[in-house]
Amino acid sequence: MKSINLIKRGIAYGKSHGAGRMARKALEHGMRLEAESGYESWLSAHLMSGKALEQQRRAGRGGELKFSVLVPVYRTPEPFLRAMLESVLNQTYENLELCLADGSGEDDSCREIIETYVRKDPRIRYEKLAQNGGIAGNTNAALFMAEGDYICLLDHDDLLAENALYELFRMLQLHPDMDVVYTDEDKVDFEGKRHFQPHFKPDFNLELLRSNNYICHLFCVKRTLALETGGFRKACDGAQDYDFILRCTEGAGKIGHVPKILYHWRCHTASTAENPESKTYAYEAGKKAVEDHLSRCGIAGKVECTANPGFYRVHYALTAHPHVTVLTEGNFSREEVQLRARQLRISSAYSDLELWTGTAAALAGRLKEKWKDGPGDGFLLFLDCGCRAVHTGWLKTLLSYALLPDVGCVTGRIYDEKRLLLHAAEVLGMYGRTAATPFAGFPSGLSGYMHKIALAQDCSVTGAGCLLISEKAFLRTGMDPERIEKSGWNTELGLRALDAGLRNIYTPYTVLEASGEHSEVPVLAEYGRAHGQERWARRLFEPDPYYNPCLSLERRGYRLKDNRKRNDKICRGEENGRGFNRNSEL
Repeated sequence: MKSINLIKRGIAYGKSHGAGRMARKALEHGMRLEAESGYESWLSAHLMSGKALEQQRRAGRGGELKFSVLVPVYRTPEPFLRAMLESVLNQTYENLELCLADGSGEDDSCREIIETYVRKDPRIRYEKLAQNGGIAGNTNAALFMAEGDYICLLDHDDLLAENALYELFRMLQLHPDMDVVYTDEDKVDFEGKRHFQPHFKPDFNLELLRSNNYICHLFCVKRTLALETGGFRKACDGAQDYDFILRCTEGAGKIGHVPKILYHWRCHTASTAENPESKTYAYEAGKKAVEDHLSRCGIAGKVECTANPGFYRVHYALTAHPHVTVLTEGNFSREEVQLRARQLRISSAYSDLELWTGTAAALAGRLKEKWKDGPGDGFLLFLDCGCRAVHTGWLKTLLSYALLPDVGCVTGRIYDEKRLLLHAAEVLGMYGRTAATPFAGFPSGLSGYMHKIALAQDCSVTGAGCLLISEKAFLRTGMDPERIEKSGWNTELGLRALDAGLRNIYTPYTVLEASGEHSEVPVLAEYGRAHGQERWARRLFEPDPYYNPCLSLERRGYRLKDNRKRNDKICRGEENGRGFNRNSEL
């Protein structure tokens, strides 16, 4: 039956989007299944033992923090309802309350089941609503019941891992100033037996959140902050959690991430998780959520839905037209420089630019001379001489991101002459190098794990082949221009930008093609030994905050690590991830 449904959905998709896109989607589906192979065995191997869970129960018994788990109930099938209730009540961390707002109307089947649990466990708070207020209204009713320090969101047919609240407690115990915490998640089938599509998430990633609700489950937020935001908005029903998460993260100081699978999202025929086209209204609601978020942040831009349901593109307004200096290594005649500059102006549809060429040392010298009297309001674009634009207007796209507040380096994606991916968002330590894309070698047209090739996102560093930064941001990093003569200079610049409190951004909407030879990325260990005394260099040997510690640095395509022992500290509970402070330097 599942195969028949998959074929039907494939045919429908082909009719809507064309045979070519359907073929690429089928290829990616196969690659995803291959990448996920062995996940259930991995999950089983990383489940906590009974002894470890009992240790958690003892350790968490005196926990002062109280969690309120909010569940909007609506005619939930009995097996799902019981499984959800027991997954909460059997938590290893006991200081909780389960707030159930039942909008089932005249259907009393849920009430009868819930009341049997209420009689056994005083931690359950239950209200039968006079009428169904929709998912936003029903969740608000659960929120107004809550008395805990933090609230957690749980759908009425989903499941929490037994140690979910304990892991949140440990994170908040280590970081009491944290306002928001979220975890990784996977999906579970209709029967609750087969786990699949694990979502291993990065630490807080603002640009990715504007592209997709990657945070989703499990989401935990300080109750006072949740109330200050005004709760859930009916105007965004269907994407009310996305809207709520955007508003909470806007108001949060420190945001934490526990890189562990602690939430199981149940999939069945009517579920958005299994059939993305079953709730098209939800994607329009998500679009509105992002639009409203931009408006609250005072950022001009338009939002559009992409070909992948639930994923969005933000078209930021080009709020200024600064002068751009393009720096390209190579020895060219005056006529060649003029020709290249003219070609750049045409392909970029941007006239206010000049082209500098020469050796790296000569370019560095010109920059130092340029900044004798301080930085100007212009921008620097470091561009490989073999790169050519695939689309017009590519520089305007880069600038629209670089002009956002507190942005450092911006890059696009670069393919080679065979249309295989060379550079996109870079991950520190990938393939034993200072940084590289996990999707190296992916053919053009493929979007990768969770569509990350095709989504704008924050990243630790950008490739050197196409790197745009404002002059002021460059100088804010404290980097000497002479460093651009050294191999791997872009990694240093990106890390210095992070240390200066700036965001580095990858946009998939600038696409370039590179010809000729490509510079070799430095080996991580050698580079670290050469520069190990500097503050920024230490970050090379820490987990990349925009990747996930359960994923491999040796295997492309966001695959699980092979070596279980290297995962144990993170995935078995000895470490609890990191926090991100919006209001201070990283």
